[in-house]
Amino acid sequence: VLRDSGVVEQMGVAGVGVSENATVAVLGLLVFTVLHGYLLATSGQTIGKRIVGTRIVSATDGSLLPLPTLLLLRYVPISAAAVIPFIGNFAGLVDIAFIAREDRRCLHDLIAGTKVVRA
Repeated sequence: VLRDSGVVEQMGVAGVGVSENATVAVLGLLVFTVLHGYLLATSGQTIGKRIVGTRIVSATDGSLLPLPTLLLLRYVPISAAAVIPFIGNFAGLVDIAFIAREDRRCLHDLIAGTKVVRA
């Protein structure tokens, strides 16, 4: 009904495609990196992880991972999947659902080879 009345087109919602979603995802990653980059690089923490007393480490040896590795393996794949039509609707849900596994590692942890531990 809204589409037929032209309201959706006037709101700028119609026709949002992969390129627009990708642009928003890249900008979001840049903002994320500005806000969290230093903490991730120096302590394996985001602002939220610092507040709750956890940090991200390598699942194999417990060491901190370099910032580019964290960004490219832990954050980019799920963000990239999120911009794909239809698949993107489920990417975040599937990612988070993995926390119900015995090792409590989300899909992004498995992709990046990371785990979250108490700081």
